[in-house]
Amino acid sequence: MKFLRKIKIRRQFPTAKKNKLSKRHRLAELIRHANMHSPFYAGYFELFLQTERNLTDEEFFYAFSHLPIIEKNHLKKHYDSFRCIQSDEKTPQNQHIKDILNILLNKTQKSSAEKDLSQQLWTNTQDAGIFAQGFLQSLRLNGWTSGERLVAYYPMTSDLSLNTQALNHSLGLKLVPFKTVTKESVEELLRALRKTKVKVLITSPSTLQRVSQMMHDASLPPLERLPYINLSGEHLMDCSKSFIQTQFPDSDIQTSYGTLETGIIAHQKGLNSADYTTFTDFAYIEQGEHNTILVTPYDQAAFPLIRYRIEDMGRLINHENETQSILSLEGKNTDYIVGADGYMYCTSFFNNFVNEINKALNNPVIHFSLRHNTIDRLKVLQLNFVLSNPEKMRKVQEVALDTCHKVFSNYDQIDIAFLNSLELSSNKNFKIIDRDEKLYIKNADQNNHRVAS
Repeated sequence: MKFLRKIKIRRQFPTAKKNKLSKRHRLAELIRHANMHSPFYAGYFELFLQTERNLTDEEFFYAFSHLPIIEKNHLKKHYDSFRCIQSDEKTPQNQHIKDILNILLNKTQKSSAEKDLSQQLWTNTQDAGIFAQGFLQSLRLNGWTSGERLVAYYPMTSDLSLNTQALNHSLGLKLVPFKTVTKESVEELLRALRKTKVKVLITSPSTLQRVSQMMHDASLPPLERLPYINLSGEHLMDCSKSFIQTQFPDSDIQTSYGTLETGIIAHQKGLNSADYTTFTDFAYIEQGEHNTILVTPYDQAAFPLIRYRIEDMGRLINHENETQSILSLEGKNTDYIVGADGYMYCTSFFNNFVNEINKALNNPVIHFSLRHNTIDRLKVLQLNFVLSNPEKMRKVQEVALDTCHKVFSNYDQIDIAFLNSLELSSNKNFKIIDRDEKLYIKNADQNNHRVAS
């Protein structure tokens, strides 16, 4: 890998080897390896392996599509059983790789349970290098060239100790950590982006939206001449992207997609941040029931996952040239509400819903979330808007309620709240749609405008 030769760290940051075997042979090798070496999978695939050599390709993939599906609850109950080998010795070299991957794969803001899982996942140096390649591939598709400098802007948890000098040396990556997004932390980020002539900013959508709003509210000038922004970890709404673009006018803002368990497996396709091109060299991806997505990483030998159902929904398209796309990625399969017609309404509906409001009212909405709860047997929806123009509050309320009273007439109460900003958490990703047990407590504690239906 040219970039790694240039900075002389080939031993510290291994490169995934290009595999020339067919998809069938790679899957068969992985299954055979897991069947022999993983305690969880031991003997799991005996019948499949006894017959697969005599199958045609069509029969092989049909049989593969009927193998058992693994879900996150299996990992929670059987972490150690999935591991084929013990962890590498805790040498400074391997810890360095883990530190880099914690940043690259946006692992600094996970819950404690997920951190426990990630410690089990990084079980050898080679697998860590494979995960890194998915991230680097996403950066390249974003426009980044090996050797160009990067800045990562992430919340920093107290229990994560990072060697920032090593990150800078090995990847040209400067970490700008923050506890909360304040004017001071934003100014520190902007100084870092200007001072080091950075080509790429890496962060999450909600964090960058808050940075952009802070720049706007504090009358900080937009940051020009930043070529690329790479976002991951959350859904990016069109209204947020449009507002972010006003503060970063020269930046090509793109999103990558992956999971804690599989690493980055896809990158934005075209201009739509809900559509992705998958990395078919890294993983075999299938469409599951109810628009779920099944992933089998080819080279995850230390912690193999076969037909792992990720907790997101999207429509998988298989193209004639053997490439794949995931269209209309919705986020977690629990992030939806049911309308009066019995259908599930996910993030894409509310993205289009806000787009229509912005189209009709000259783009007043810069951020949105929906919260729902059942209070004293009453089903309640709360639509939260952040506006660039407070004078449009009444108009936004009228248009929003007109649609919601028709589509969600099965709810007893629909509230509209106009907030100064949407809440960010340092230990979990921001959700467009979420159940909120403290729906009214938050409103009572905040000094924001609220209009009830």
